[in-house]
Amino acid sequence: METTVGRARQRTEQRRQRRIRQSGTAAERLRAWEAATAATHAEPAAPLCAAAGLLSGPWDVFEAEVVRLLPGDHALVRAAAGTQEISLVLVAAQPGDTVLIHAGTAVGVL
Repeated sequence: METTVGRARQRTEQRRQRRIRQSGTAAERLRAWEAATAATHAEPAAPLCAAAGLLSGPWDVFEAEVVRLLPGDHALVRAAAGTQEISLVLVAAQPGDTVLIHAGTAVGVL
């Protein structure tokens, strides 16, 4: 017998998958998946600084998970507040690593 909580989780997952499929290009689908996945992860918490388009202000340090490496010592990271492209010039991180970020640059690997 399926519980009410189990059915609610299943419906939430179905809605999330439907939103991902409804997006057009591969980049749009990736952004939709990243947003949906980040919304389900409560930690690490990071404030949203919408004015700068960054996950936090330049004075904050927060942790995020490396999702994908990008060309030129950059990476796409996921935090509770969303995704952001950061610089990996100071650290050597791989997808799946948790990094400390300050002013758009990874300053340490946890």
